[in-house]
Amino acid sequence: MLRPMKRQRPTTPQSAFTLQELLVVIAIVGILASMLLPALAKAKARANRIKCVNNLKQVAGAFNGFADDNRQRYPWLLNEKDLIRAGGDKDWAFDVERIFTAPEIRANVQTAKILISPCDPDHLGAAELVDLGDRNLKRIDKGALSYAVHLGSDALRPTTMIAMTRNFDGDDPVAYRYPSGERTPRLGRTLRAKNLKHVYFLGANTHFNSRVMAGLSNSQGQRANCDGSAGQSNNADLRELVLTHSRARGGNIRDASSENLTRPR
Repeated sequence: MLRPMKRQRPTTPQSAFTLQELLVVIAIVGILASMLLPALAKAKARANRIKCVNNLKQVAGAFNGFADDNRQRYPWLLNEKDLIRAGGDKDWAFDVERIFTAPEIRANVQTAKILISPCDPDHLGAAELVDLGDRNLKRIDKGALSYAVHLGSDALRPTTMIAMTRNFDGDDPVAYRYPSGERTPRLGRTLRAKNLKHVYFLGANTHFNSRVMAGLSNSQGQRANCDGSAGQSNNADLRELVLTHSRARGGNIRDASSENLTRPR
């Protein structure tokens, strides 16, 4: 019995990229990538600044929580006896490496991740080694901190600044008479209303020193006030804040607010 012969379908040649077409596709992909990558980088930088602002809100909240438990006084506005009670000696409140290790402050901050900015990648590695849950922790290396603490802030002067990113210039610190005595802060810097030419943010694109934060360009920084507000800032905004800070009156002290900060790096 003869079997019917199977018909073979005609084979069609498979199409393939020519070398010229492949090079065109690669060129188009390269052009698209060059257009998209800068936009993605800018979006990431904006997101990091927003996260940094949130960190500063929590830092301000930690100090405001401390003030709520201490007659509306921040650590630097305590008398010597209360300073020793809260932190073990009379100097911890004026040192950025020690201020976050005091029991009440540490409990309010809760995690060291709050103390490092996503705009400060050079400090991220050191920050990961900090354990705020360690009761024996007495000092946090300045290389694990991104924020300066303003020693002129007063919970009853809501327009005074309490914290900001460390990438600012300023002048050398000056002695100021606090309730616990005269102090010139360790690792200090001052933002003076009478010398606004030195009040500005250092940018990674314009300056080259240890105070620069890699994720912030010229005239970029973040700050928080005693009223709980926090936001992105620039040089003009910072100068206005410094002027407002210097004009604040009332509260826990009779004198003008100190213009000193204690700053990492």
